[in-house]
Amino acid sequence: MINMSTYRALFRSIIHTSQAKVILRDAFKMKQDVYSNEIHLKGAIDWLCLSQDISGSGGCAAAYEFQSGWSQPYPETTGYIISTFLRYAEITQDQKFKYRAIQMGNWEIDIQLPSGAIRGGSGINDYPIVFNTGWLF
Repeated sequence: MINMSTYRALFRSIIHTSQAKVILRDAFKMKQDVYSNEIHLKGAIDWLCLSQDISGSGGCAAAYEFQSGWSQPYPETTGYIISTFLRYAEITQDQKFKYRAIQMGNWEIDIQLPSGAIRGGSGINDYPIVFNTGWLF
């Protein structure tokens, strides 16, 4: 007979705890608290800050996956987040977000290819990608 800890370990290997909570909440039609836009925005900004801090480079991670964790910093994602942080700094009057945006911009410049192109893909790759060349200018 399989004991309960074995079932828990098996369940955890298939599905992450936070996913299980959502699935169970939906299955039992449990209502969730509704929070203000400010709380949701702060949560999103905190997540983006964490993605930058985790990378250790000034850039922001491309993604987070339950099984493997944070991916490498990604020029395209970081480029989009720069303007988000600049706008958030303006809205909140908190200059630390402007400083973070500057760090991201400096990282983008540091990894820019000699041709001026933006590197493609996650991490520091040696190939340019056309899609990424327009948003820095």
